Amino acid sequence: MVNTMFGWQLLVCILSLFTHTVVSPYYLFIVVFKPVSPFSASYKMIYHKIYILSQVIWILTHLLCLVYLMYYSHKTTEEMETLLLQFKYNRADVSVLGLYSLNLPVITSMGSSVAMYLFILIQFENS
Repeated sequence: MVNTMFGWQLLVCILSLFTHTVVSPYYLFIVVFKPVSPFSASYKMIYHKIYILSQVIWILTHLLCLVYLMYYSHKTTEEMETLLLQFKYNRADVSVLGLYSLNLPVITSMGSSVAMYLFILIQFENS
């Protein structure tokens, strides 16, 4: 039921969170390792530090949203399983249009994917 009602919304939300989880650390990496002249105006140094802080806040916000979505999808799956114990062949599962299940192990696989894409983007930046 949840799959058919919220499949597209979950897909867009997961894709958006995944994209932001890759892009925000990439921009943070670019800004942190970009040389800032110590002789530049003091307002540029302040804006540089504020930008770094804002990127860190965005990264934490995206990760928190991702964990929040996965956790409550996992809890919904558990509650549906306890509710539907009477159906032997009906497995309760929250998935994104049947592509993959939204459970806690998805966080680790998404983390490895984010790390892989960050390494690729950083390699292209250095070349």
